[in-house]
Amino acid sequence: MLKKYFLRVVIVSSFFVIFTLPSEAQTNQREASRYVNIAADMLERRGNWDGVIENCDKAIELNPKSGACYHNRGAAWSGKFFDSKEVHGRDFIDKDIYEKAIKDFNQAIELIPENAKPYTGRGLVYVEIGKYDPAFKDFEIAIKLDPQYYFSYQHRGTAYFKKGAYDKAVEEYSKVIEMNPKYLPAYEMRALVYEKKGQLELAMNDIGRAIELAEKNYSGYNYRAWLYRLGGDHESSFKDLDKSFEIKPNEARSFEMRGNIYSALGKYDLAVKDFTEAINLRPKNVDYYKGRARIYRAMKELFLAEADEGKIIELEQSLRNDRF
Repeated sequence: MLKKYFLRVVIVSSFFVIFTLPSEAQTNQREASRYVNIAADMLERRGNWDGVIENCDKAIELNPKSGACYHNRGAAWSGKFFDSKEVHGRDFIDKDIYEKAIKDFNQAIELIPENAKPYTGRGLVYVEIGKYDPAFKDFEIAIKLDPQYYFSYQHRGTAYFKKGAYDKAVEEYSKVIEMNPKYLPAYEMRALVYEKKGQLELAMNDIGRAIELAEKNYSGYNYRAWLYRLGGDHESSFKDLDKSFEIKPNEARSFEMRGNIYSALGKYDLAVKDFTEAINLRPKNVDYYKGRARIYRAMKELFLAEADEGKIIELEQSLRNDRF
């Protein structure tokens, strides 16, 4: 079964900015606050996780009692955790990274137990490693602390989605949309749930709204292309894929999506071509080798399928060796 976790995931749902009063005489606190603010700005722009961690390290060295420092660094480790899945595959779990994220969120909770953000951050990490019970506990605490902090509902919705509790997931995402009608990820994820429930029209409505909110969001066009394919509208499907490539020409997930659609239509040669492009862009990602191997088997090209399956084993073994 095709996994479709190709929508944009909110990696960093919140961050802290600290402002120090000019009258403060303690140089260390002022310097620590400066580093935290730099890290917060990097978090908002996303991607430079190492830069965030470096600035948080400096802030913690100067002010080890700042919960904001630990929270921001935990958020950065979470970002690296999600990025590792893009490089190596959706099922890849970097134990070292997620443990560092949880450790930082734990420290933030110890220092600022009245703040909802670290609980929500830790809960999201728990969701991604399949530890749903502690995740739900964290979201419950976060919501009690701050009922208006909608990221807690968003991530609890994702936990319900991954557990297959689709009606509850819809409730959570709908709550987020009620609180912030312009929050794009809630529409994306609710669309994915509606698809799972077989409610394609509702899914199409939500992803259409997501595209309206962010016309340059290539993943929205990718997903709508998939929905069009499910509904039998292949012409619209490929138009959306063309739009996705226009926005971001060298995105491996887009080649994967088009390859899956070609495969579903029985156009195996074109599907192989797209998965090969995805592999060229992300040569360490096992998802694309798995996809191409599946297509080769459908084509009865068993030698080529076995070669890709061997590459998958090689990559997974290499990852294990790198971690030990």
